[in-house]
Parts: sequence; C-alpha cells; structure tokens
Amino acid sequence: MWFVLCAWLVAGVAWADDPPITEQDSKEKAAEEPQKAEEPSKPMSVADLQKEQQLARLLEEGFAAIRADFHQTALGKFEQALKLDAANRSAQFGLATTLSAMGDYEKAIQILNKLLAEPDPGYHVKNNLAWIYATARDVRFRDSAKALDLARAALLEADRDYHVWSTLAEAYFIAGSADKALDSAQIALQLARQAGVRGESLEQYAQQVEKCRNAKTAAETLK
Repeated sequence: MWFVLCAWLVAGVAWADDPPITEQDSKEKAAEEPQKAEEPSKPMSVADLQKEQQLARLLEEGFAAIRADFHQTALGKFEQALKLDAANRSAQFGLATTLSAMGDYEKAIQILNKLLAEPDPGYHVKNNLAWIYATARDVRFRDSAKALDLARAALLEADRDYHVWSTLAEAYFIAGSADKALDSAQIALQLARQAGVRGESLEQYAQQVEKCRNAKTAAETLK
C-alpha cells in the first residue's frame, strides 16, 4: 500500500496545497460568530463603534486576500484584527487558513485545534484542519486517521458542501482507500456543478476525480 500511496501523491493536483475555502465560506463563518457585546442594552461608544467597523473591514479584506492568493496581505490583515480583538474566532480562523496556505502547518494546526476545542467550532474548522492533515506539502504533518475523522465530522454538518466532499476524498486518498476517494471526489464534482462552479475552479475538481480514478486503477492492478 505504501508504494501505491507514493505513486498517488506524485499525481496530486496543483491546488491541493490550499484549503478548499471560498469567500462565501468565510462570510458564513464570520456570520456564525458575531462579536458579543458585554452589555447589549448599553449604547456603543464612538470609539467602540469605530473599532468594530475597523475589525469588520480587516476581516473582509483578509478573506478577500486569501481568495486572491495574496497570502502575505491576508496575514497582515488578520494579525491586525487580532490586535484589536485577540479572541475573535473569525480572525483566528482566517489566520490559520492563511498560515496553512503559506506552509506554516504547525501554527495553523495549533490555532485550528484551539478553535476545535471551543463550543460549536463549526464545520469550516474541521474541514480546514482535515485538509492540512490530508494534503500538507510537509508530509510530517500528514495524518490520514485524523484527516478522515475530521472530514467525516464536517460532513455530518455540511453534506451538501462540495469542499467537504473534496477534503474527504483527499483523506481517503492518503489512507489508501482509492475506491472511497473516487466516490467522494465524484460527489464533490457533482455538487460543485450544481452550485454553479465553472471554468478552472470546476476543472480542479475534475482533476481530483481523475487522480482518484488513476489511483483506483493502480491499486486494482497491484492486487
């Protein structure tokens, strides 16, 4: 199985370095975790209002930078946001996503595990942590068991999200389950089409299907 797995990894698609996160995901994550005022009935001061607006702007710009692959810019935005509010979970999530894309897996994993330990972390946290364990360029951080557990947990919360099915496919892929990887990748591609994904973005999911199909063929040949 190890030799087959090595062959599969060489065939990996180019987009496997970055977590499958969309701008919509990021906005949903931020919406899930609105900042809670200590005294909701108390009018917000001008200074607090300005801080809240600045924080919201930094988060929006940070997630936009992630989508544009401007990772250094995103890093700066999320670090600024955390200076304003060190406990802001959206900023922590964005920072971890950026660090993962930049290859700083140790810090990304540390942040995501911290978020995972909090009440109701959301499937985005589970999905992006699973993605690191399944696709990290530094194989020291890969862990097929953790990737599968987290991807399955994310799927229980978002079984219509093609990003999660794509992550599950990668988890099965490194675990050596080529048939399940192919099934999951095909579902991801189908859901992506239904969601209106087009062009190069859709082609990425088609490439994942082809990669998993080739892996399944290779595994059957070696039996």
